[in-house]
Amino acid sequence: MQGALVLASLEPSPEIRRPPHHPGAGTQGEDPVLVREAGLRLERLRSPAELDQAFRLRHRLFAETLHWVPEHPSGLEIDEYDSCTELIGILDAQRRLLGLVRMHESSVPFMIEREFATVLGSNAIPFKARDTAEITRFGLDPQARAQKVWTRHGCFDLFTLLLKGIYRWSVGHGVRTVFAVVDHRVFRLLHLRGFPFEALAEPKVMPDGVVALAIRLDWARFQEENQARRPGLLAWFEQDRDAEVRAVPAGPVSAPWPPPGADSPHPASAEYSRCGS
Repeated sequence: MQGALVLASLEPSPEIRRPPHHPGAGTQGEDPVLVREAGLRLERLRSPAELDQAFRLRHRLFAETLHWVPEHPSGLEIDEYDSCTELIGILDAQRRLLGLVRMHESSVPFMIEREFATVLGSNAIPFKARDTAEITRFGLDPQARAQKVWTRHGCFDLFTLLLKGIYRWSVGHGVRTVFAVVDHRVFRLLHLRGFPFEALAEPKVMPDGVVALAIRLDWARFQEENQARRPGLLAWFEQDRDAEVRAVPAGPVSAPWPPPGADSPHPASAEYSRCGS
């Protein structure tokens, strides 16, 4: 399950359309590169060619292989969230896409609030605020799953490299907490890798037989636990080998936050903008 972290919607996909540029995709002057590592780049995907690769990879993973969404004649998997979220991908030296993840800022709807509300059971999504985000459409090209990244901090696979991208994106957006819906086996794998996600409700068997969990990760807890348990992993997440990489401000993640909850300094908004608005 390393190639698919977040479950896809079980509802039929809307008519395929290419999403326009939107504020969540960042400004054109913003450096799209989050990480440079061992000849790979982890970037915000913006060009038509990059987006085409992303939607085709998603179709192979979530429609043709896992059958979590219907197949489409175009060979593209696009939904309404793509008009208001940001895609991050791993690109090799030939600009081939090896993996990707989609990030939802708190100003737009989360899938966990809508398609996956049943996974939360009677629990409402807790503490959605300006410093929260959602991870969806996490996946790797099957041919790249065995690829490794060798660093002075250790050897890591592309699954972990994508998580490093999520961490860097979170730091840059002032995000402390990320939500996701995952297969329960992936939940265990994340803990083994040093990512202390917590379950928000009991596992739920989905119509396709997948046992799903709604989970949440506090990046401050990730930092605290890995300072002692996996200092190499934490050091790798916080620095790059290439000196020219633009430094991402560490303040929002490194600050001594209070525990997530009602006392958050960023109260949740009562309303969230609609996708594409």
